Amino acid sequence: MALLSANTLFHFTKKEFLLNIIEKGFFPRYNREFEPTVDPDFFEDIKDIYIPMVSFCDIPLSSVENHLKIYHHYGIGLSTNWGQKKGLNPVTYIHSNASNINTYRKNINDLVLLYSSLIAEEFMMNKGHKPSVRNLIDKIKKVNHISYEKAKLTYALLSFLKPYKSKGIYRNQGKGYKYYNEKEWRYVPPLTDIILSEFLILFQELNDTSKEEFNKRLESKSISFKASDVKYLIVDDKKEIDWLIKGLQALNNKFPKKFTSYDVQYLTTTIVTCKQISEDF
Repeated sequence: MALLSANTLFHFTKKEFLLNIIEKGFFPRYNREFEPTVDPDFFEDIKDIYIPMVSFCDIPLSSVENHLKIYHHYGIGLSTNWGQKKGLNPVTYIHSNASNINTYRKNINDLVLLYSSLIAEEFMMNKGHKPSVRNLIDKIKKVNHISYEKAKLTYALLSFLKPYKSKGIYRNQGKGYKYYNEKEWRYVPPLTDIILSEFLILFQELNDTSKEEFNKRLESKSISFKASDVKYLIVDDKKEIDWLIKGLQALNNKFPKKFTSYDVQYLTTTIVTCKQISEDF
């Protein structure tokens, strides 16, 4: 019987990032979710929802070919056991007519109103200065501790929420792209007051500078893995196998204790190409 889910969690990326992931692990970044032009009808009163995350999927290699076309032809597959130990979890898929969607909407709208009122108050009291990332949550706690706890709960729920399918065009796939088929898992870093502040600010205040500043701060929330956790290293075609092996050997030369000769030998055996996946799985 064909597998519905793999016992491997795959992360696909661009070529220039693959060796960096092997060396340093995964760094969460703020990703845009429920984009109004692609996924409308969910949360009408906010411009954006940005969640700090690293995305994976557990699609079996026998079914991953279309996923490779949509995303990238380079990747790494790690054991599901590793993922669970690191706190990864499958997302929950939802559509705009789900019976519980209004609960999500009310919580989001309450947070937007709370944030907007704090911004207005800060403008009036401090001559146009917005609250800093560090003092925003302190202000929420002073206003109402219940609002603070509600903000944490809403963040926790939204962190693993995904539309069932798109309404607009997603990555040139046309309308009605079914996210559900991606079988996504996520790593979302443990919640801190700083992350919660950034989450609220990004509702309405996104610009490239603030986003990159926030992403930089997430570098301390990276997740690591050992060579023995790796099940697959994926490259586009066989011409790039030599490039990857040389990159692994360079890591051994640079960090001989972290990347032993045995680790390099083992990782070399895990390399597969997209063509092999297409033809042999």
